[in-house]
Amino acid sequence: KELNKFFSEFGDELRLLVGDVKFVVSERKHPNTSALLFGKSAFSQNKPTMKSSQKCMKNRCGLCVDVNLPKKMMINGFQIKLDYSCDCLTSSAIYLARCKNCKKPTEVDSNFYFGRTLTTVGSRFNGHRSKFSMHEYDKSALSYHTYDKHWDKLPDKLNNYDIGVVKSVSPSAL
Repeated sequence: KELNKFFSEFGDELRLLVGDVKFVVSERKHPNTSALLFGKSAFSQNKPTMKSSQKCMKNRCGLCVDVNLPKKMMINGFQIKLDYSCDCLTSSAIYLARCKNCKKPTEVDSNFYFGRTLTTVGSRFNGHRSKFSMHEYDKSALSYHTYDKHWDKLPDKLNNYDIGVVKSVSPSAL
């Protein structure tokens, strides 16, 4: 009603500004279905989901079977906390791989590898996975460790490791 009053009072001045156009004022009487379901409701609010792991849960993900590190762990006396909002689709990240064959349940973690990547963590581990052969084992720290310490496990590739993402960082920080 106020807009109709405004247009009737200032219509001539507005036509001088915008040209000879017809002004139409419409008012929605009832909300549409989408507004009823999602507008200003619990459905429309982005609530952070608390993930219980760093698995991406995508079908055929070759990395999820090895993403098994706990959220918090001690490594050489330092507590490491993994960011559970990250997964193998995270890019610009610092990641951790811990050898399953070296660590005994009663030992302190000592055989681990920290790495970094600008690409996704999954892509980086595909690179590591491709080096688990007798001809290229020396081109990845993970395959080299497996060859050097557990040569009979080389065909198991990344299954020799528990993997996690420590955190996502700015690409310039890498």
